[in-house]
Amino acid sequence: MFTPQEVARFRANSPIAFVIVLDRLQRRLMEFGYEASVAGMKPEDKPFLKQLMDDIDAQKARGRVGRLTMIRELLDEMEAAHKRFQTRTDDVIYQGAYALVLPLIVELRSKAGKEKYGEMETLITAFALYSMLPKETMLPDTKEAMGHIATFLNCFESYFLGSFSQNPPRE
Repeated sequence: MFTPQEVARFRANSPIAFVIVLDRLQRRLMEFGYEASVAGMKPEDKPFLKQLMDDIDAQKARGRVGRLTMIRELLDEMEAAHKRFQTRTDDVIYQGAYALVLPLIVELRSKAGKEKYGEMETLITAFALYSMLPKETMLPDTKEAMGHIATFLNCFESYFLGSFSQNPPRE
């Protein structure tokens, strides 16, 4: 399930889901530790989790606990692609979806304090956090914001995957 080929396929087919899943997995590994996280898993899944745990430990040793290397590289690619897509002034679909989330990005960044995050990282993190909230307790404004973010992320992912079909990533 977590072979390098499966990870590469998952990353290529759904980069946003890849970031969210790896982020949640990183949080679980940090919270419960490697041994508790792999209890009951198939042996072939353990090397991938061990690699993630080693990456977390390396980040802690450097005084940083943050995004895994795989997530950081993908987010950097996504930020660069987003900047390219923004420059296409004739593309009303992408520009329209972006116009809906731009006020949200400004609001979310103001709440982040001193930390500087890219636009894609801000939206993906917000979407991941919003998706963990119980729908019954969600305010109407939050539901609307989540809908705008989901629409934009779907639009972005379509463009992003389209750009990969023309320029496939090297392995």
